[in-house]
Amino acid sequence: MPNIDTLTLFTTVIIAIVGWITALLLQRKNLKDEHKVQIRYDIYKQFVELRKKYQSSIIRLATHTNPPLILMQACMIKWELVQKNAANGIQSPWSESECLTEGQSIWNTYVKELYDLYFEFNEQHSEMIGLFEDWMSPLTPLQGIAKLMHQQTSELLRRIFENLTKLQQYQSSQGYDWRRWKEEDLVSILNDIKACSDDIGSYSYDLTVLVHNELLSVFFKGKRPVRKTLDSRYRVLTKRGIVENLDNKKVREIRFNTEAVILDANIQLNLFTKEHNATSYTDKHYIELKSIAEGICPTCKNEIEVVQIVESTNKVCAHFICGHDWEQDA
Repeated sequence: MPNIDTLTLFTTVIIAIVGWITALLLQRKNLKDEHKVQIRYDIYKQFVELRKKYQSSIIRLATHTNPPLILMQACMIKWELVQKNAANGIQSPWSESECLTEGQSIWNTYVKELYDLYFEFNEQHSEMIGLFEDWMSPLTPLQGIAKLMHQQTSELLRRIFENLTKLQQYQSSQGYDWRRWKEEDLVSILNDIKACSDDIGSYSYDLTVLVHNELLSVFFKGKRPVRKTLDSRYRVLTKRGIVENLDNKKVREIRFNTEAVILDANIQLNLFTKEHNATSYTDKHYIELKSIAEGICPTCKNEIEVVQIVESTNKVCAHFICGHDWEQDA
């Protein structure tokens, strides 16, 4: 029968060895988990920094879509002065052709700036896709979403480039004298560029939410909410793909507010017409009431959608989705 002290010593050594091995395994696991956590934070940090540049580029492109026609028209002021001076027998150094050329130069510079912004964003988009390729393993659950976003963004960029080509070729198709250009054509082209840019910006926000929730939400027991829209024409990038994601509660609230404002405008309009004769129909207040009663914003002529109605002691203010307000006495 073995000595009890020897058996105790042997058992103690075995337990110590097992404990030491277990501690090493736990330490290794903890180090591995810490490394994974650090990698997740590093990826998200890279993504946020890149997304800031990405978003900045597309916002600058979207906000640069107002045609410089006023600046171009200002070039002709010198020519108008030439004509007045000529009537008084005064010579002027400017010719009509030179004034037109100056205006054309402003247009060419504007189009070039749009191209520069387009190529700058294109580069940022390539870096964004590259990030998902570099970190394919940690971002495996989002690879399909990133591919889908790339496809959608590429299609929108193709539309933007086609519109830029139209702007660049507008002079050759419409003539050198830009005073005869159709402003509505240019506005239509630029509005499409802005719409494409806005869609790209929205999808980039959606992707940020998905990346945040994938990498960080497990540590904080909470997720960033997915974007919701107020119009079914605008889609949202989700794990299920690009889907309709209406904020139905807000949509019902807007519909209720809009109907209430239009009804109130019609009541006030009827009272106004009873209390005033036809000569008052050119009155600013009448024109405003008539427009709102017809569901049209009197300022921008867009369809009214009332986001919020704010009541104070003396005033009631309806805030339209177009950014304008209708204020009246309470």
